[in-house]
Amino acid sequence: MLTLYPEEITRDLLRVYGIRIKQVLSGDVSPTECLILLRGLDASSELGAAVQQDSSFVGWTTERHLLAGIYDRLAELSWLTVAINSKRKPKPPKPLPRPGDKPVKPTNPFLVQLQKVREANNG
Repeated sequence: MLTLYPEEITRDLLRVYGIRIKQVLSGDVSPTECLILLRGLDASSELGAAVQQDSSFVGWTTERHLLAGIYDRLAELSWLTVAINSKRKPKPPKPLPRPGDKPVKPTNPFLVQLQKVREANNG
């Protein structure tokens, strides 16, 4: 995994756990412990976003998704209030963009080749 996502793992270990990659490589932190910590990262981590092939997931915690939902509902209520009390119908509000809304093409060369092989085998 370190060979696939070295930068993301390095940044997440330092940002989330305060561990430098050299501590893992020198043996201060065991590889098993490092893997356990990496498995504990959520989708908002840089590693999670890299695995999903979508950098827009970085920073999108559960709380951020909930706040975006609250924002969307408030915008809809405001729009509804204006729509009921005016002669012209205003344009409905657009929801806040969320990660994963747009299909993202893989940028990892290995995944691109894997996708081509799958398409060739299925087609």
